[in-house]
Parts: sequence; C-alpha cells; structure tokens
Amino acid sequence: AFTSWCGPCKLLKKHTFTDTVVGKFFNEHFINVTEDMEKGVGIELAKKYGVTAYPTLIITDGDGNVITYTKGYLSPQDLLDFGKYGIGHESP
Repeated sequence: AFTSWCGPCKLLKKHTFTDTVVGKFFNEHFINVTEDMEKGVGIELAKKYGVTAYPTLIITDGDGNVITYTKGYLSPQDLLDFGKYGIGHESP
C-alpha cells in the first residue's frame, strides 16, 4: 500500500524491492500486488484494511484475511524476515 507522494515508499521501491534475493523469495512464495491507496481500487483497500500510514505491507491468506502487516520502510533483510514470519503464521 503506497501513495505517489510517499518518500519511504519510493525508497522501498528503489532499494528493497529491487534486491534479487528479496524478489526471488517473494515471487516464489507470494502473489505480490502494489496499490496506490489514493486511486481506484486502492481507496477501497485502504478502508478494508485500515491503512493509515505508508508504506504498509500486508500479508493475507487466500481469502484476503490479514495474517500480518508492517508499516514504514524496510531494508531487504527486514522485508525477508517479514515474509518468513508471514509464511510461518499462515492459516492451514
């Protein structure tokens, strides 16, 4: 969950999402989606998930139920740790 004006969102996109280890891990384990919370479907998603800070990263199960979430910039290692935590807490 991001906005076009969010500085930490831009840093996440530039420094963390481009990390090859991060990309490989998340592409193998998740369906990755980014949405601008001020446009289109993002407005509804922001309401549904109570997004009030940017960036917000949310891991859901297949039904859209929140498993875990985090707010703010994450380094590549922190994002990997977040993803691993989410996998470890998935619903059966």
